[in-house]
This record gives sequence, structure tokens and C-alpha cells, in this order.
Amino acid sequence: MKNIISNTTLGIAAFLGVSNNVMAASKSVKSSAESKRMNIVMMFVDDLGWADLGLRNPHYNTPNVDRLFADGMNFERAYVTQPASSPSRASLMTGKQPVRFQLVRHIDNKVAGTTEPYSYWPENSPELNEYMPSRNWLPMEETIFPQLMKECGYYNMFVGKWHLGGPEVWPDKRGYDEVYGLSDFGNVSNYYAPFFRMRGADTTKKIAKNGDYITDFLTDKAVSMIENYDRDQPFMLSMHYYNVHSPNIGRKDLFDKYSCALCGDEDIYSGIIFKGHFVCEDCVEYVSSGTITEDGQIVFAEKEPQDKEISTERNTDSSEE
Repeated sequence: MKNIISNTTLGIAAFLGVSNNVMAASKSVKSSAESKRMNIVMMFVDDLGWADLGLRNPHYNTPNVDRLFADGMNFERAYVTQPASSPSRASLMTGKQPVRFQLVRHIDNKVAGTTEPYSYWPENSPELNEYMPSRNWLPMEETIFPQLMKECGYYNMFVGKWHLGGPEVWPDKRGYDEVYGLSDFGNVSNYYAPFFRMRGADTTKKIAKNGDYITDFLTDKAVSMIENYDRDQPFMLSMHYYNVHSPNIGRKDLFDKYSCALCGDEDIYSGIIFKGHFVCEDCVEYVSSGTITEDGQIVFAEKEPQDKEISTERNTDSSEE
């Protein structure tokens, strides 16, 4: 493991349009040979609402994320470019409005493996089909920020949800040196392994054990990547979680924890959020304790959800959804 640092910078970005700043920062680093390049951990939580953190809502217990906000920088006037998953992720990666490359709606799980470049709006809206079909993957000709960071000497790692197309356009083809936990899909079938029960590419199938909880499964790998990093160059880790996206299946010990304090479906969702808090704690502790080399920065981004339906499903096994 590399040397321990004394100074750590914690940056918070509660929005998806962060990539413009990242790209500008990477170019600035490249232009200055004497710039001290920090390691970066970008944690991206899917469908976490603005009011779903303890610092904004007393119903939720997220002290470590709250600590990031208290110790770091909170961008209060930055907004998601699109509330659907794939377009907003495309904006994060490119720094562009998704309409500029015609990725204007989420990539449906049903198109996994397709060679058809576009999907269309529902049949009851034929005028939209003619006006703006939506791409089934982020075009390879679009530059994404890890490619620029790689030019600056960064070693880039990606863990978790991609949702910008299949293996032909996965992050290992466009600037990331190491990837883990990828699939063709925008959401899991179950938070407990096996995670996906749909036709398409799934790299977790052969490595996840029955009963693994996907949030833990991905976090353990991310922590291991940081722990075992021994290169001389700085790193950037993109940690993209599937939680808190549906299906809402919290760990039983966590929704039991909240069942006394909250009523109805809220205890399930709180358990998922609280698990996210524990996950963030792992990453925050690694930076704050100096485990990351040189100066380190955490970027925490949350994709504002569309109308969220809280499932009453309380399964904590691997049964079919």
C-alpha cells in the first residue's frame, strides 16, 4: 500500500453535471507540470432523492454522508440534466446535454445485446418516434472524462452500474483501465445474488455468491482496489451503485432496525439508504485516515429520482422477483 497522506480534500457534488468541472480540472492538471495530482473517488448513488439524507431529513440516518457535506463543498445550484438514468449518466461522462447525441431516455433492459442503434417512444406517441428516437448506447465517438484523465496520467477504475450500452462500449473500451461488476442492465432483479435474471451480459454471475448483497459486493471490491493500489500514478475510482434504485430490497437487519421508528414502506427504503451510509463510511474512512496516497478527493453525486414506487417486497433471499 502506498504512503499515508496528511491532507485530504473532501468535495461533494450532489448533482450529475459535475463532468464539465472534472474535464476543466483535468485539462488544468495537464497544463501544469508542477500541479499536484490528487487521487479521486467518485461515488454515484442511483435514484437517491434530494431529501433522502439525514442532513435534510431527520427520518434518515446518514452520518457519514452528512460528514462529507460538513467537511467538504456542496454545490447547491447545480442541477441534473435529465432525471432518467442513461441520459444523466451520459451527461456525467461527457459534460454535454444528452439531446446533443440523441440519448434522451433510459436504455431499456429489453434491448440488451441489440445491434439496433435506436429505440423509440411508446406506440401511443408516434409523433415522438419521428421527432427524436433515442440511442441504445453512448456513441464511441463521444469523449468521456476518464479518457482525458488518462491523458493526464491517471489510472482509472470503474465499479458497478454503467447503463450506457453493452460490452462493445463498456468503460474498459473508453478510458478505464480496470472494471468490475458490469452488466447490460439499468437495475438489478434482486439486491441479493444472483442479481440479474435477464438476457444479456453480466460479469457478476461467475463471481457473486448466493446471498451476497450487491451494495456490499461492489463496495468490498472498491475498497480492495484502494487498499491494494501500488502504482506510482494517481488513480480515479468511479464507484457507481445500483442502490437505491428499485426493486427496493433492504437488508433484513436494517429494515428491522427502522420498523419501530417508521411505518409502512418507509422502513424498507430507510434500510437501503442506511446501508448506503455504511458503504460511504468505508470510502470516507479510507480517504480521511490517509489510506489514499497524495491528496484525495471524494465526489458524491446523487441522481434525482423520477416518481419512486416503494415496493412492499421484503424478500432477503435470492428468489425470483
